[in-house]
Amino acid sequence: MKNIKTQCKGLFLSLILLAPMLFAAQNEPSILDQGAGTPVSEVLKNVQRHYPLIQAARAEINGKDALIQAAQGAFDPVLDGSIKNRLSGYYEGNSIETTYSKRFPALGTKVFAGFKRSNGDFPVYENNLVTANDGESRIGMSFSLWRDRDIDEFRYDTASARVDALSERYQLQQDMIGILQDAYITYAQWLQAARLLNDYSELLVIAQDRAVAVQRNVESGNVAEILAVDNELAVLQRRGLVVDAQRLLDASAFKLSLYLRNEDGSPRLPVYQVDLSMPEEDITDTRNMDQLLERVIELDPVIAKTRLAREQQELDIRIAENQGKPRVDLRLYNSRDFGSGITALQGPENVADINFSIPLATNSARGKASAARSRISSLDFRLTQIVNQTRTNLEVALVNLDATREMESIALLELEAAQRLADAEARRVETGLSDFFQLNQREQYVAQAELKRWQAHFGHQVALANYYGVSLNLKALGIEQFSAE
Repeated sequence: MKNIKTQCKGLFLSLILLAPMLFAAQNEPSILDQGAGTPVSEVLKNVQRHYPLIQAARAEINGKDALIQAAQGAFDPVLDGSIKNRLSGYYEGNSIETTYSKRFPALGTKVFAGFKRSNGDFPVYENNLVTANDGESRIGMSFSLWRDRDIDEFRYDTASARVDALSERYQLQQDMIGILQDAYITYAQWLQAARLLNDYSELLVIAQDRAVAVQRNVESGNVAEILAVDNELAVLQRRGLVVDAQRLLDASAFKLSLYLRNEDGSPRLPVYQVDLSMPEEDITDTRNMDQLLERVIELDPVIAKTRLAREQQELDIRIAENQGKPRVDLRLYNSRDFGSGITALQGPENVADINFSIPLATNSARGKASAARSRISSLDFRLTQIVNQTRTNLEVALVNLDATREMESIALLELEAAQRLADAEARRVETGLSDFFQLNQREQYVAQAELKRWQAHFGHQVALANYYGVSLNLKALGIEQFSAE
């Protein structure tokens, strides 16, 4: 009777120990998934196509481009007209007039052509409306000889809109680099969690299999019952590791789904396969820091935006100085009346006139120009700091890259040593020179080494992503090419 009771107890304990393994086999969401896995390249490409913040930035760029078009509207041709019809009074003169005009950027040029026709009597102060019977045509152009010659408000608005649109494109590049870095790191975290779960699951299976053998030895009286309790403790500890790794995997999968999206933009969970891996390091020669820094300065969107801000201030200086100049406008035109009528109106007229306006004080213009120069000085100091910070960031990124690479190598060696100790302890158990207490302890070291290994691997991937961003290795972040133009 006692033997039957002991056997039932052992069977019950075995079922308890095996239940987590059966449950895990049925509910593992990613380790056992079938189908094509999700590589990091797919995530990075997907981010550029469907990530909402990048799409929002592209919409902002479209808006800035539309403002360029709006500013260019100042140079659109215009057709003006007027009709004057006296309804009562001593004079009976009526007139109609149309004028076509168009501005051009060079020299503030404006061309115009028009036609007017009148009939009846006009007072002296409206003699300019009087034409021959068949009307009067006029064609000509005007030029700015001083103020508005090199720049005016219309050219300023167009140039400023272009600077703003270009700055928005560099902002998109800056945002995209940061988002792709985050996506790269999130993918590495997800992959690390999947591999850690796989390793912990294997250790759990080993402990569960051993629990059955230990229980048989306890029932046969070959070993003390305390060994079964110790192994049960090991199973529970490893179940805890599996649960925590599963939690990390699920959480990182949901985080990664923010970067991996379907065609309609909805988040999509990644698919894990054992053959997935992070790409090989894409590190160029880093021995010449000056050459590396020169390349980064040329490509850095932050530096480019600062230079564009400086360009905007230069435009502000030009328009402010323009406002302080005298206005001298030259107008040349030809007019000709057609048909019969007043003799004085017969024949063509060629006219040149000059209009001028001289500001007697230029405080407003000088004040605006001085303020813009001060902002340029500020931007120059900021640009110096950005370049210095960029060099420091590169140096720090290289230090972190070398250190995390070495830490990953050490973690792999530690894992290898811990596995050798566990294997050796298992052989000692088989020969009776050791027991499961020691073996479980050795395997606990393996579990800790596995965690250190993947943590070190993840740390190195974080350092890589940071270096790719700082060094503007756009290809490593999945950007084949980027043009702000």
